[in-house]
Amino acid sequence: MNETTNAVSLPSLATRAGIAALLSADSGLSAKHRARVLAVLDAPDGSPERAAGWVPASVAAVQVGVHLSTLLRWMDAGKVHSRKTAGERSTLVHLAEVSDFAAAHPHKRRGPHAADGNGGDA
Repeated sequence: MNETTNAVSLPSLATRAGIAALLSADSGLSAKHRARVLAVLDAPDGSPERAAGWVPASVAAVQVGVHLSTLLRWMDAGKVHSRKTAGERSTLVHLAEVSDFAAAHPHKRRGPHAADGNGGDA
């Protein structure tokens, strides 16, 4: 019999921002409650690293909309901090740091899509 694994996914940055805005607008919630809800969004699997904003580099690349190789170059150049998980192969990056860096440093696309009108700043 085949086992099915339940993959845990993070909400997009836009979805998280929308939820954060709704929580901020609700005067009935305490600041502590808002923070807890946002922590659960960042760590649906209960991982303390994710609760602190650290996610696998592959997840951050998808969330921010850059290719993993681009993120790895940023990490190698020291532009984005990273750390290895204890006893695992995964490299973690802080999602907010990656998002901020990507927004401040748009990059040119290369390859076959560069000439189709989508090759400007990404």
